Amino acid sequence: MQTQLPDGETITIRPIEAADRAQLVAGFDATSEQSRFFRFMRGVDHLTETELDYLVNVDGRDHVALVAVLATGQGIGVARYVRDPDDATVAEAALIVVDAHQGRGIGTNLLQALADTALENGISAFTAYVLPENRAVVEAMTRAGADTESEDSLLRMTIRLPIDASLFADSALRAALRRAAAGELSLNDQF
Repeated sequence: MQTQLPDGETITIRPIEAADRAQLVAGFDATSEQSRFFRFMRGVDHLTETELDYLVNVDGRDHVALVAVLATGQGIGVARYVRDPDDATVAEAALIVVDAHQGRGIGTNLLQALADTALENGISAFTAYVLPENRAVVEAMTRAGADTESEDSLLRMTIRLPIDASLFADSALRAALRRAAAGELSLNDQF
């Protein structure tokens, strides 16, 4: 699927393939320590072969990953979900965008495409784990209708699908996501 970003550039969003392994490593290397921490919620300085296998070998139904790719072929973002083994209608979602391309609407487009795929596969809700101190993100997701539960040191936020695209257009949620993508907020990128 091709989509035009607000700045006019066109990207392709498509399912990840095993051949994307090198691009995934390059994208990982192009993200900051902070972005990696926000995504993985722990310090990660490299991906192991086992982690790479897990990240690129998806089944397209219970574990889905979509990549955002520039016309040059450079991968600039990944969104994925993994279906909850205890509730087949729920999946944990996560996304990351390469630092140099954050704040351009790539994450929003990836999330919407991921939600569309999830709906096609019988998933009706995404969960995301958010650090409680990320008040702006917590408030924005709450305004978007997320249910929130405390779980260990995190907040488990659940958003029902489909995601109303108007929630992202000129909204507080979109502003919070853009600020987080630019590194101005502590968003864990698991939206």
